Amino acid sequence: MSCIHVLRVLDVAGGVLLMAVAASAEPPHESKTGGERAAASAADEAGPRYYLFDDNSADYHPSGWMPDGRGLAQNEHCDESPHSGRYCVRHLYKPDDATWAGIGWELDGRWTPGRQLNVFDKLKARPGDHVALRWWARSAGGAWVKFVAGGGQKDSVARPIGTKPEWTRLDPRWKQYQLDLTGCDLSGVVQAFAWFMERARCPAGVSGVQWDLDDLYYVKLHEARAHAVSNQANVAGDFHVRRRSFHEKLAKLRWVDYSPSTGNPEAGQGATPEEIATDLKTLAENGFPPSFTGICTYGCVPRLGGDKIPEIARKLGFGGMILGVWSITDDSDETPVARRLAAEGLVDAICMGNEGLQFNRYSSSQLRDAVRRMRADTHLPVSTSDVIEQYGKPLLTDDREMDWVYPNVHPVFHDYSDPHKAAEWVDQTLIKLQLRTKLPILVHETGWPSHGLRRHTPESQRLFWESVLATEHRLAVFEAFEQSWKHEQYHGADIGSSWGWFTPDRQPKAVVSVLAIRLHSLQPRKNAN
Repeated sequence: MSCIHVLRVLDVAGGVLLMAVAASAEPPHESKTGGERAAASAADEAGPRYYLFDDNSADYHPSGWMPDGRGLAQNEHCDESPHSGRYCVRHLYKPDDATWAGIGWELDGRWTPGRQLNVFDKLKARPGDHVALRWWARSAGGAWVKFVAGGGQKDSVARPIGTKPEWTRLDPRWKQYQLDLTGCDLSGVVQAFAWFMERARCPAGVSGVQWDLDDLYYVKLHEARAHAVSNQANVAGDFHVRRRSFHEKLAKLRWVDYSPSTGNPEAGQGATPEEIATDLKTLAENGFPPSFTGICTYGCVPRLGGDKIPEIARKLGFGGMILGVWSITDDSDETPVARRLAAEGLVDAICMGNEGLQFNRYSSSQLRDAVRRMRADTHLPVSTSDVIEQYGKPLLTDDREMDWVYPNVHPVFHDYSDPHKAAEWVDQTLIKLQLRTKLPILVHETGWPSHGLRRHTPESQRLFWESVLATEHRLAVFEAFEQSWKHEQYHGADIGSSWGWFTPDRQPKAVVSVLAIRLHSLQPRKNAN
């Protein structure tokens, strides 16, 4: 495997740093000190470790402060529960003082391009051997850090071109990370390691973001295990690429909740590919331009045609796809479909379940496990959707368990009779929710029925959406087509079939004619995250 596949050049502060994908690993926890740790090795390590940092002095030192040292503090003798030994390195980045910052581990603790070190000799390795750079890190505040390896002027690994580097979010607990450097020329390394942080990836309003590093070393790997290490790095990198891309789409696209106009899940009646295509073309012709619109589905049951929606939407040019999985159990016929569609590159993210906690279809632990499994299987962002009252549960807003927040926020069920006041309640509810999470929020459902009680009319539906879309929140349109099979009793009235923006025969309702202009403007909305 060539080094070109894992590194990329980054020009900064008088040198050239090489970028690589950082992957998390979980070898057995070490509790050794000094020489014991240096002699120890994980099962996949084939030679001695060459430490850049442990409790003893090292050839490389974290001395290359970039761009000018502002906004950074470093303590190389932090004794607060190090991963092993006596000390770890503690870093503090103050985003108000610098838009970005980083530190490079330079040979002899100073920038001396004429002085190089042959890392191969330290590892008893040869060019072409499988080599990794490993370290342990933690951050109670979940710091986002970009890790790199190699490089600088006159470095033996100066200018390969390859995979785009990824940002890594650190766990509060010690976790090991690694860079696969197989195939790289390590015969004359000037700058062996560096890390970066930036203001844009820090929580708003914080004065400082802290993280710790320990047990930083190069090591040769057994050939039989090296392929798995490389794949692990690529998988981790792929996930972070997809997560970031999806978050960008959340901000850029207009999203709409879609169920086929001709389906009836209760009766086992599905939709044909032709009917789905006609539905989506109707949206495209009435205020939802495909390249600026994302589709949100509720399920992917094959017999109902749900598995066909992503491919049809992609062919028609729709810009995003959040795939719904209604039944989250392993024996569901939807979970293998979701994995297949993810492998085919047809979806951007997956929603496991909808209002299942509210209606006791599954427990929090079952949901958590299902989300984790789907993320591990697909390497895509995964979340769930539930009614806003359930979002007091930490699971639903935890950025280590979910990849975005996707609530159903319905003012109608809170007895609002005025559409403007209902929109104000949605706005205030979401402001409070944003304070409890670091994740982006996309409201999966909010709306106003066009018939039911006297206050539910096509005009009041139009007024509600006009008001709520004027807020600063990201909102999926709920929902594309009226679903005649849905029945929701509210104060004696059946409102279930009247949430849609289009009738079952695909005719636009009043809300479409008013809001299509706003949707066509396609101006990205600000969000608090």
